[in-house]
Amino acid sequence: MKLCTYCGRENENDAIHCRECGTS
Repeated sequence: MKLCTYCGRENENDAIHCRECGTS
């Protein structure tokens, strides 16, 4: 898992966009 640098939400390591805020 990695944290979104914008909102801090945990995402899959291969995720292109954040599940929470949509930031790429």
